[in-house]
Amino acid sequence: MPFVIPDRPAFPVDETNISKVVAKLRSESFTIAEDTVRRLRDDTAAICLLGKLHLRCGNTDIAKKIWNDALSLDPNCSDAWIDLGNAELLLGNPEKAELYFRNAIKSTKDSFDVQLTLSKLLMEQGKLNEAVEQLTQMVKTNARRSDVWCKLGLANQQLREFPKAITNYEKALQIDKDSWEAILGMQTAYRSLGDSENAAKYTQILSDPSKNKAERVRDERADLDEAKAIEYFEFVCQTAANIHLKAVDTAGATTTLEKAIQVAPESDDIRRMLLSLYVKQKRETSAIELLQSRCNQSSNPFNANLELGVFCMKVRKLDLAESALRKAISLSPNHSEPYSLLSQIQMTKPNEVLLAVESAKRALSLLPLASNHYILATAMYHAKDMAGARKELMEAIRLEPGNVEFRDAFARLPK
Repeated sequence: MPFVIPDRPAFPVDETNISKVVAKLRSESFTIAEDTVRRLRDDTAAICLLGKLHLRCGNTDIAKKIWNDALSLDPNCSDAWIDLGNAELLLGNPEKAELYFRNAIKSTKDSFDVQLTLSKLLMEQGKLNEAVEQLTQMVKTNARRSDVWCKLGLANQQLREFPKAITNYEKALQIDKDSWEAILGMQTAYRSLGDSENAAKYTQILSDPSKNKAERVRDERADLDEAKAIEYFEFVCQTAANIHLKAVDTAGATTTLEKAIQVAPESDDIRRMLLSLYVKQKRETSAIELLQSRCNQSSNPFNANLELGVFCMKVRKLDLAESALRKAISLSPNHSEPYSLLSQIQMTKPNEVLLAVESAKRALSLLPLASNHYILATAMYHAKDMAGARKELMEAIRLEPGNVEFRDAFARLPK
């Protein structure tokens, strides 16, 4: 039986501007998720995404029905099992959550994150030996994951196996010397052993505000304010686009992202993904129009024009590139990069090689990097100033003696 899209939940909206923006983002998220389901009928990943939206809006029963519908289409849909597990955790039903997570592990080859979640759940339920057993197996295949070593340390610590816990935390710190979880674990483990000297050492580290990397718990209620609503909208759009791409529906992915960028024009993630799709489809004009619209809308027009200039250079639209770079220079005349890029464009025009030299000199005066010496040397070479080119290349090599490109260019200079 085909999946039937349920009614959306009601969105109470007050008269504040932020509330209206949040309501629009929430509504557009549903539109994109529902359109994805309609376009990719019976695609369980698309169905599960719609379930996530209903859960986010407090429609728990509908969300659970959606995921169960996905499982009726594919009993091995790991996304549905995971989502059901997370929902039961939110509802305070750890036993049900555990069952769903175990089904998810059976249903997917890439079960690492689910296993880690299950290990945390086992510890919370007091099933410490089982958690240790699972985490021990996980570190055998994921020995470079500091978070797994930390969880194993915590499980051993709760079993009062303090020396084992310390060994686990040491492994974590070898991978990530700033792991706050491991540092805190070392402090409490040593304190439990009565080793006040070592406990004090880690207490001192914990008290250093510059080292404080305590993990902030992410508030999952993404629609409490505009920033969180935008963040979740981006997640929905990117997830929907990836579902289309996995289904070899490039047109659907592109349409989804084009709708999304109209709603969230400042979203760097959505823009980059859409730009990448345009490039793969050889739609250079669409890509340039996308970047040009960002120049008009962005809160940081310098970066927008610089990005447009770089892209136009890559696709050999040099006049457009030069126009964008000159705009960037007018917005930030003391930034080196647009001058160095402009110089590279001017070098391609026989009548502008002297201008290329001047642009390169300006870039170098603002930022005396080896790369800017190299660009100036190249401009001087085009201007037939071999002595100047040699001098600038020598300086570039002095600053970056291991750069093969600089040395090869120097070797090719006429004697």
